[in-house]
Amino acid sequence: MRLTLALFVLIIAADPGFAQSVPNYDTTAYCKSASGDSTQLRKNCQDMEDRAKTAVKHAEVPSDIMQRCSKINGKNGNYAWLQACITAEETVKDAGAATPTRTDLSYDPWNETRKAKMRAASGNRDAAAIDVCPPPHKVTRDGCQ
Repeated sequence: MRLTLALFVLIIAADPGFAQSVPNYDTTAYCKSASGDSTQLRKNCQDMEDRAKTAVKHAEVPSDIMQRCSKINGKNGNYAWLQACITAEETVKDAGAATPTRTDLSYDPWNETRKAKMRAASGNRDAAAIDVCPPPHKVTRDGCQ
């Protein structure tokens, strides 16, 4: 029994992927400075901070993201900003793992500049700016009338 418990503790402690420590922010002081004299704003701020703190505590946030967001947020931060940072970091991390759907297309700034100069020199305009049916005609189901 002791061996099983010791192994369980070692496995949990050795997993650095989700080892996290949620920072302790003074939400009362933050909400007081953010809301001024309004008691309703202070109550709303405190409710928002409590929800954000609960969400961050119960989320499985990778330790590298938690450390980075805690550092960005600073000692006098707040839980709403911490939660927003975590969400943004996870979104960027997920997007970075996605593979592009078209790897055969590459962006060449020189070629795009050349094409823009050619369009400007030829007098081509934006397709949306060109009238399909010049006045006094109008577009109908049967074409220009």
